[in-house]
Amino acid sequence: MRKYGMLSALILMVAATLLLTGCQKPPEDVMQSTQASIDAAKQGEAEKYAQTELAAAMATMDQAKQEMEAQKAKWMPNYDHAKELLNQAKTQADQAKDAAVAGKDKAKTEAQAAISEAKAMADQTEAALKTAPKGKGTKADLEMMNNDLTGIRTSIADAETKMNSEDYLGARDAAMAAKDNLKKIQDEIVAAHGKIPEMAAPAAAAPAAAPAPAEAAPSGK
Repeated sequence: MRKYGMLSALILMVAATLLLTGCQKPPEDVMQSTQASIDAAKQGEAEKYAQTELAAAMATMDQAKQEMEAQKAKWMPNYDHAKELLNQAKTQADQAKDAAVAGKDKAKTEAQAAISEAKAMADQTEAALKTAPKGKGTKADLEMMNNDLTGIRTSIADAETKMNSEDYLGARDAAMAAKDNLKKIQDEIVAAHGKIPEMAAPAAAAPAAAPAPAEAAPSGK
């Protein structure tokens, strides 16, 4: 009789364990929290300034969803691994949000520097064009380069507009493209024997004068 009691208790324990395990519910609350973190990262412009970090978070989120669907198809689902993946995705999303802040600051600094350099190069190029050798065969070329310079200055102004609207990547790329185009004009000027202000090689220093020979001491004779 005692054996039957122990056996019944054991059966009840196993049944209770199976019941609890089989009644596990999908971690929808954890998924919602993770999705909120991903949405917050996107609102923080992670899609633009922290693409790698955001992509990692979204990939892990997809894995978690696949794991949840796989468990739902089972008679006794276990969502522990799905929860782990969701928590990992949430951490990655938070990291993406922080990385976006740093990435935006970096892009802003780079854009400011590129615009300043482009404006300085435009002034250099304009000055060089004014003093470039003028001859019968160069008039049309100089006119074309001046027209190109006008277009480049418009591009720099567009970069400044992007900067003011906080499109730092667009501003940086526009300014860098302007610098590349200005460099091409400067190379053409140099090829035509012109000079670029502040970019010409510094003149070689004059050699130091040789010391005067020492005067011979008078002889005692």
